[in-house]
Amino acid sequence: MPAPTPPEIIDSVLAMFATGVPLAKACREHGVSDPHVYAKLRDRPEWASAWPAARELHAAALVEQAAELADSDPDPARARNRMHARHWMAGRVAREQWGDRVDVAVDQRVSITAALEAAELRARPIRDLSRVIDAESADNAAIPTLTATDNETAASVAAPRHALPDPFD
Repeated sequence: MPAPTPPEIIDSVLAMFATGVPLAKACREHGVSDPHVYAKLRDRPEWASAWPAARELHAAALVEQAAELADSDPDPARARNRMHARHWMAGRVAREQWGDRVDVAVDQRVSITAALEAAELRARPIRDLSRVIDAESADNAAIPTLTATDNETAASVAAPRHALPDPFD
């Protein structure tokens, strides 16, 4: 089990981080590990509430470092790469303030009038009652009564069930 970390060390690590120093470097300079600092941040409410402010200050310091690099570095390609790295890190640490803006709002109107008119035309023949033929009635007395048309069926209906011939004989 590691030795207890004095609160001054965590405060100092947070202060260094807020000035733009990477957290791993600030932890190394104070002889503590990143996971140990994260665990301490979770344990103490005052450090947990100080962490978001330190992250915002860290991102602002990274952007300030990028601006200083633009003014001081004589090699433009190297300056651009270093500036881009700091801006990228700031965008990941404080996304709302320094991250890339992605607008996915869609402002497009779709008219379905043509589709509704086509559906109306397809449904019109079905609903058009002017083409309905009135019902016709027929006298059912003229229909002859139904009788069996073959002698075998009539015989099997009249015979008892045990007297039916065996079809496998």
